[in-house]
Amino acid sequence: MPKTYVPTPDATIAVAFGINGLVDELPSGALPITVTKTVVNTGAAAIAAGYEIEETVRLMRFFAVAGQAGYVPADTVFSCTQLGPALAPGDSAAVTFVLGGPGCPLDPAFTFAVLPCGVYQETLALDRPMAVSETVESDNDAVHYFYIPSPVLTININTTRNPNTAPNTFVVGQTVKIRGFDPPPVVTTHTFATSIVGPPGSTYLLNGRSPRTGASGTSCVLAPTMPILGAPPGAGIPGPQAVTYTCTIPNPAFLGPVCNSFLGNVQVFEESLNTKLTAISADGCIIRQKSGLVSVIFECNP
Repeated sequence: MPKTYVPTPDATIAVAFGINGLVDELPSGALPITVTKTVVNTGAAAIAAGYEIEETVRLMRFFAVAGQAGYVPADTVFSCTQLGPALAPGDSAAVTFVLGGPGCPLDPAFTFAVLPCGVYQETLALDRPMAVSETVESDNDAVHYFYIPSPVLTININTTRNPNTAPNTFVVGQTVKIRGFDPPPVVTTHTFATSIVGPPGSTYLLNGRSPRTGASGTSCVLAPTMPILGAPPGAGIPGPQAVTYTCTIPNPAFLGPVCNSFLGNVQVFEESLNTKLTAISADGCIIRQKSGLVSVIFECNP
C-alpha cells in the first residue's frame, strides 16, 4: 500500500535501532497531517463497500540503556476508522485520513496542536474485524514511520577526509581513494576523522556500520567501538566526540594470482566500502546521519 503525506516529507532516512525500512522526515508536527494510502484488491472476487479501515499512530520512545539502544512503540496519539469502498478484482482506491481533523482527532489524553518531535509509527489496517473472506490476511496491515525533527536543537557531524594525508591516499569529491600495490599491503590511518557536537546539556548515542570488509579482504573499521553515549544531561556540550574510520588493505595473497594472470600488463581492480554514522539525541528528537565512501584501487605492476 503506497502512501503519501501532506505536508510533503523533506527527506527519507534509514534510522535502524529497531525500525526497519525508510522513515519520512516531515517539515514539522503542525496539525493537521494528511495521510493517503492506495489500497488494492489483489483477489479474484469483488469486495463490497463497508469493511472497516483503521488508522493508528503511536509515538516511538527511544531508549539507550546499558549499551543497548532502540525505538519501541509507546503512546497512541491517533486511532480512527472509516468504511472502505467497493473494489472489483484488480481495482484500487485512495484512502485518506486527516490526523488532527474532525474524522481523526487526537486521543483524549493529549491536547497539543503540534505533534512533539520524535519518530512515529503509523499503521493502516484493512478489514480489522476480518469480515471479508480472503485467502491471505497477512497483507492487510501497512506499517510506515515518520519523523518530526526538533525545531530548536541540532547535532552536527563534521567529517574530514584523509586528515593525516596518508600515502597513496587521495580525495575525489566525497570519496576517499586508496591505491594498493602488489606488493606491499597498505594501512591508512584515519581515512575519515569525524567529530560530533550536540546541544548543551544533551545526551546522545552514536552508531556506525563497522567493520566493513570487501571481497579482497580489505577492512575498514570505526573506532572507538560503537555505540558511544555522549555526555549526561547537564554536563554541557558533549564533544566533539572523535570518531575515526581506518582502512587496511590485505597482504598480496589476494592480488598475486590475479596479477599473474595479467601476463605482465598493468591492470586495476577496484572495490568500494562505505560506512554510515547515525547520531540520535536521548529523546529521539534529533537524528543526524553522514555516510563515508572508501574506494580501494589495486594496481598490478609488471
